[in-house]
Amino acid sequence: MRDLLVLDFDGIVLLGAVVRVDRRGTVEIRRRARSAAATPEASLEEVLGSLGRTPAACAVRSAEVVAGIVRLPIASARGRSPDEIAQMLRWEIEPLHARQAVVPPLGAILAARGHLDPAQVERVLARVQERRAAGERDAGALRFGAVARELGLVTDAQLAEALAIQERLGTTEEEHVCGWAPPPSPPEPGGTPWLAAGMPAARRRFWTEELSKKGLRLLALYPRLPGAIAALDRHASATVLEAEPHAVSRSVVRDGALVSLEIVPTSELEPPADACRELLDGAQGALLCGSLADPALVASLGGKAGIFAPPVRGDVGGSPAAFAGLAGTARHAAGRGGPLAAVPARDPAPPLLRRTGVRWAAAILLVATAVLLADRLTARALTRSVRDLAAARERLRRVTGEIGDAERRTADAAALAKEIASLEEERDALSARRRMLEEGVSARARLLPLLLDALAAAASDEILLERTVEESPGRIRIDGRALSERGVQAFGRAVAAKVLPMRLRVVDLAIRRESRGGSYSWSLLLDPLPGEDA
Repeated sequence: MRDLLVLDFDGIVLLGAVVRVDRRGTVEIRRRARSAAATPEASLEEVLGSLGRTPAACAVRSAEVVAGIVRLPIASARGRSPDEIAQMLRWEIEPLHARQAVVPPLGAILAARGHLDPAQVERVLARVQERRAAGERDAGALRFGAVARELGLVTDAQLAEALAIQERLGTTEEEHVCGWAPPPSPPEPGGTPWLAAGMPAARRRFWTEELSKKGLRLLALYPRLPGAIAALDRHASATVLEAEPHAVSRSVVRDGALVSLEIVPTSELEPPADACRELLDGAQGALLCGSLADPALVASLGGKAGIFAPPVRGDVGGSPAAFAGLAGTARHAAGRGGPLAAVPARDPAPPLLRRTGVRWAAAILLVATAVLLADRLTARALTRSVRDLAAARERLRRVTGEIGDAERRTADAAALAKEIASLEEERDALSARRRMLEEGVSARARLLPLLLDALAAAASDEILLERTVEESPGRIRIDGRALSERGVQAFGRAVAAKVLPMRLRVVDLAIRRESRGGSYSWSLLLDPLPGEDA
């Protein structure tokens, strides 16, 4: 048996549980705690304090980790370094992260933190809708937070905390770290499918450092969707429907291998039943888990799909389906789970010859060898000088010169070794860059039509596009007009999400109110992501 600490973080609420996994893979939840503190640091402190003594080994299940099946032009990891595979996966994971990431509405965050109940959220939304129907134009009067505060339902401090959480969840990171599992199926003409997971590097550093401060050893970071598939037997075949706030997924497992994965983000806090039924259409056996433990939904889907629950024992506080993802994470971390990819807690160590300590040791050994050789030459010359004193003096001067030459050669050898190491690093970087350019040149050639499609998809009735110009290589400026400042801001957020898969980012959004007509003029700047060619 093995005890683990498992943390589950949906971006707002942190759940912690001490679990035990036996040799058969059955999960027993022994203790659990919950926190909706204002920051992840405070939530972690509160959960660990409530759990008391915990195991040193820890696994984290977080909404910050996304998962997907991506296609790579290689069939196995043989002959490839972890850095090469991770670099190829980042090209797929970063746009996947942008598509799956959903920033919860302010009302959902306030409700998750316990400041509002569902009826109060509906009351605020109804008041906003009434004002909009009455022709209210003031953007501040139509904001959810302002109306909730006006009705006396939240305080300024509660509203500020919720806005800070919303901003943190909406922040995107450029650098991602990836984990992967072996390809789940044979190579195909379009590329070999790899099961991969990824998350922003800054968030992995946060979990690693914070848990290390508490004396805990982080094993890996797991996606919340799909996480319940690891609760299946290694040789199982099933369709797994997993629902979490703002997303629902379907995973198809055949003989213990993941053959299909579909994740659908939704704007609702609780994914609608229709979306779940559509994903389960045609499924012969299914595992329903996550936040959708509604008895009516289970009854309507169960007759068709044959829903069952995973083996979870102990203090689950209701339906075991709500803890299937936590159970799957625990089983996988204990080495007894089904198919799942996780982000490792640390990067792999560099090859031996690239480690700084090994390089210094090799340089010192080279210098010591050269000095020893010089000493031996000197000793031989001095032995010969005893036979012939006059000749020895001349030889002594010659040997002294040889010592100086040897020292200079030693210094030259050390400098040459450093130069060779630098050139090797530069060659590796240029090779990686060349591969990136070869793979991305066709996509760059289609940048303009893709950008126009993205602008058209992000535009609304309030937005008028006037012109699009390239101010400098890689920098694109888009000008236009709008009826409201809020419409421009919404358009800017939508464009930021649309252009991220094209390796572009929004660097500036300037909005100016016209002196006549009450309209707004705006200008939006797009730059390539750092590290991209213009």
